[in-house]
Amino acid sequence: MNILIAYDGSRAADAAMVDLARAGMPPKGAARVLSIADVLLPPSVPGRVVGSESVPPELMTEAPHAVVALRDAIATAREGAKLLKKTLPGWDVTPVAQADSPAWGIVKEADSWQPDIVVVGSEGKSAVGRFLLGSIAYKVLTEGRCNVRIARARKTPRQGPIRIVVGVDGSPGALAAVDLVAKRHWPAGTEVLLLHCGSSSDSESAAALEAAKARLASYRGLALQAEMRDGDPKRELIDAARDWQADAIYVGARGLGRVDRFLLGSVSLHVALNADCSVGVVHTPQAK
Repeated sequence: MNILIAYDGSRAADAAMVDLARAGMPPKGAARVLSIADVLLPPSVPGRVVGSESVPPELMTEAPHAVVALRDAIATAREGAKLLKKTLPGWDVTPVAQADSPAWGIVKEADSWQPDIVVVGSEGKSAVGRFLLGSIAYKVLTEGRCNVRIARARKTPRQGPIRIVVGVDGSPGALAAVDLVAKRHWPAGTEVLLLHCGSSSDSESAAALEAAKARLASYRGLALQAEMRDGDPKRELIDAARDWQADAIYVGARGLGRVDRFLLGSVSLHVALNADCSVGVVHTPQAK
C-alpha cells in the first residue's frame, strides 16, 4: 500500500498521523509526507524537494523571498515523517516538500505518484478548521483521482475495538467502499456497521446489505452488523457514526468525479465535510 499524507505541523495534521493507527493499515508499505510552501517560484527553479535534499541552489539567487518558506516546508515534512514512523514503524516513509498552492500541490503529487490513499487531516470543528477543510480538502476530494481519507482524531481517544460505518446502497461506489474495508488489515474484534439509508424498497435494501455482507463474510475476526434506516443518508450516516462512536465512515465517491464536481449535495462530500470522525471516500474506476 502507498499513502500520501498532507502535513502542515498543525494539531489536525498530527491527529491524522495518530488516526492511521486505527485505519487498518498493513504492517509494511510506503508513505510520502507532503508539506507545501505556499509560494510561487520562477519556472527555472525546481519546486519539489524529496527526502534529504536541500533547497535548490538556483532558488538562493532567483527567488530569495521563497527560501525561508521552502526550508520551513522541508523541516515540517521531515518532522511529519518522524511522527508517522511512530504510528507505522514498519513503513518506508519519505518526506516531500513542494512550492505550490496547498490544494493543488497535494493533487499534483497524488496524480504523479498515484497512491492508494491521500490523507488530509482536519479537526473540522472550529470556524478556521471548517474553512481549511472547505478550501483544501474539497479540492482534493473533487479534483483528485485517488481514494481520500479525511482524518479526525477524537479529543479523548476511545478504548476498545475499532468501529467503522460503511454506507451501502448497492451502487458500484458503495461496493468499492466495502471492498476497500475487506482489503484492510483489521485486528480481531473490529466492528463494522453496514448501513443502508434512503427510500429504496425493503427488498432492494435487503439485497444491497446482503451483497455487502457477503463481500466481508470471509474476513475472520470482523463483527458485522447490518441496519436499514429511512431518511436522508447525509444525516443518517453521520448520526449513526456519532451515536456508535465510530472511528470512521466509508462511502463511495459517486458525485465526486471531475465531470460532476459541482454536485455539492452529494452524500460522500457532505459526509466527508461534516462528520465528527474520519471519513474514507472511495473511488471506483469509472468515477476517477
